[in-house]
Amino acid sequence: MKGKHTKKYLIALLVILGCMVAVPALALAEWPDGSQGGQYAEVNEGLGIVAPDVGVDPDDFIDDYNAAIGGPVTLPPEEQLANCEVLARLIYYQPTLTEYGIVYMNMGCGGVVPIDSQPPVVTNVGPSGTINTSTATLSADYYDLPYSSTIGSVTVDLEGNDVTSSCSVGATHVSCDVSGLVNGSYTVTVTVGDKNQPPLTATGSSTFNVVLCNVKPALSVTTGSPYWASYMNYMLGILSVHYNIHNDGPDAKQVTIQGIVPTNGVILQSYTPNVGDIATGGDGGFMARYSVPYVVHFFRTTIYASAMDECNNSYSYPGPYPGS
Repeated sequence: MKGKHTKKYLIALLVILGCMVAVPALALAEWPDGSQGGQYAEVNEGLGIVAPDVGVDPDDFIDDYNAAIGGPVTLPPEEQLANCEVLARLIYYQPTLTEYGIVYMNMGCGGVVPIDSQPPVVTNVGPSGTINTSTATLSADYYDLPYSSTIGSVTVDLEGNDVTSSCSVGATHVSCDVSGLVNGSYTVTVTVGDKNQPPLTATGSSTFNVVLCNVKPALSVTTGSPYWASYMNYMLGILSVHYNIHNDGPDAKQVTIQGIVPTNGVILQSYTPNVGDIATGGDGGFMARYSVPYVVHFFRTTIYASAMDECNNSYSYPGPYPGS
């Protein structure tokens, strides 16, 4: 009886040991959050994005992955290509998937799908320099490395505004037509990501200036308070007046007072002709002195000025100076 019991216990022990040997393989296949650590949750998140995009069931991929740990595996060409692409896109998780390199070789991925460990490249972002219209075409070229890799996402930003929805996005080129631009400097930024998880990204940018031509600067004049610069000027009837010119239009260059015509017998004594450049929304000033007869209580003036836009087109206000 003693021998029979011993044999029974020995058999039971062997069965238990057999189960213990099977447990690690099962745990690895499931990539649990338990005994192997929470880092596998991050791997699962990446796998859950990459595998469906390639057309691979995540559980099937894990089974093939674990089979390749033990040695070379032979898969149908289509399945091999898909598995290798999934594996290549999971390169970020190599520190967790410690058997990554072995699996890559045993699946035969070396001659099928190169590991994509480099971000994309963005080139030829435009426009650049100066344009003279209120419309522009934003564009960029890009490619991923290795060259067999594919782009996963493209974003186009203009001065902090995402304009991608208005763009035509291709495999290697993006272009976007934008309108409503005004004078000023603009920066276009193109960000491209590959299909890795997490994606490797690259950014390119370009700055361009908008200078609208053939648009007349909108200049207007306001009069300040007239004053006598001194008692002597008062006795002589020399009245000083400061004027302000405001620009509600595009930038005005070389604003110049061409002449001033007063009424009621008032005589223009002097004025400062060179006002200078006045940017959009800006102001400039000048001064004029008049000889005012004692019998005159008020008078009007017509101020003639000229200015150029950024393309050196010349404009007169309110028209050509009759004395020129």
